[in-house]
Amino acid sequence: MARNVEIKTKISPEDKVRIAELAAKTGSGPQTLVQIDTFFNTADGRLKLREFADGTAELISYTRSDYAEPRVCNYLRFAVEEPAKMKRMLELSTGIQCVVEKRRDVYFIDQARIHLDEVKNLGLFLEIEVVLRSDQIEEVGDDIMESLLEQFEIEPESFLAFSYADMILEHSGEENPGEENPGDSNADNG
Repeated sequence: MARNVEIKTKISPEDKVRIAELAAKTGSGPQTLVQIDTFFNTADGRLKLREFADGTAELISYTRSDYAEPRVCNYLRFAVEEPAKMKRMLELSTGIQCVVEKRRDVYFIDQARIHLDEVKNLGLFLEIEVVLRSDQIEEVGDDIMESLLEQFEIEPESFLAFSYADMILEHSGEENPGEENPGDSNADNG
């Protein structure tokens, strides 16, 4: 199972410009992606079908704690050849929880992915994912994350505990994700 250490924070348009300039100077990118994530009901963790503007798609299953701090996300993903059929099958068997639409600019700095996201109905966000190699312990990811947060001048007080799906559900009034740090295993990987 793949792992990463990740954080998410809301940003201003000025923050987006500043972070994009810094990320471009120290890494590569941006790669711009338009994504539609359809989340399905699950007993544990999260399951989403991610569809890209070019017609490709992947199914992603993952778990992570909902804490407003850098946390480990464990995930599995695979390419889906027929996304419309997969979506219909999962809708019929588990039901759709919500849909998250976003435009994502991705920068790559060593083993980190820097996401500058514009999420429909939610606004602008920064998400940093430090992808751990199989031989790395979580503390390595924490150290890399700390360095990136310092470089981008991101304060820990700004970290968000919840996924975009939680925020969409809360925004729509369908579900309240609870307190700031509930500690359950449902969360978002991007």
